Amino acid sequence: MKISRYIIRLSLFLVFVTVLVSSCRKDTAPVYKHYISGERAVSYSGEDVINLLDFAAGFFPEIGEIRPHVTSGIDVYRMVYLTEAGGKMIEASGLVSVPSANGRYPVLSFQNGTNTLHSDAPTRKVTDVSYTLVEIMASLGFIVVLPDYPGFGSSSQIPHPYLITEPTVRSVTDMFRALEEAAGIEFPGVTVENEYYLLGYSQGGWATLALHKELELTYSQEFRLAGSACGAGPYHTYILSAGMTDAARYPMHT
Repeated sequence: MKISRYIIRLSLFLVFVTVLVSSCRKDTAPVYKHYISGERAVSYSGEDVINLLDFAAGFFPEIGEIRPHVTSGIDVYRMVYLTEAGGKMIEASGLVSVPSANGRYPVLSFQNGTNTLHSDAPTRKVTDVSYTLVEIMASLGFIVVLPDYPGFGSSSQIPHPYLITEPTVRSVTDMFRALEEAAGIEFPGVTVENEYYLLGYSQGGWATLALHKELELTYSQEFRLAGSACGAGPYHTYILSAGMTDAARYPMHT
């Protein structure tokens, strides 16, 4: 009888401990509003970064000027996060490149140029040289983000809102928010400094201008814009549209 009572008491104690531990885990687990998931896609050591810069400097000698400022290797992640497009919440995606050295870093956001192929989205071409040269800027002491834009990557099932301001800006600012939520936890060792630099070319030049405007007028209390560089946006949309519709063959969605 005494043994039975002992077993019952022990069982109740173990149940209590299990429930308590489970409750504690739920309470301490991070709860994100924007961040959904992330996976490491590739890493480069400091030596790898130097070799990549030396290679690129063979074609563009000015790149060699960056070499002395490399301070670490980098880790590149694919990130999925929540944003809104067309009045609906969607899962969007992009790349996050962080220094391998612990620290507090400003953010450099790169908006890529006009793209019609799903296979050319940043998260689908992590090691493509055009994106790699942007990713390795993290070795200079930045957290680098490369949004896919709605319609590509994790949201490839919806039409891409080409040159439509609201979903473009929203997708980038929500990526900033997801990054801030997850930094230090999902991206170990790094903290986001509220200091944002913007860079883009072609469609990315237009997206950078639109983002620059909204960060100043709408989001100035949330994000501190430190600077932007906008290159060759597709500003004459009539000629652009005519070129697309008059083409006998136009590659898209593969």
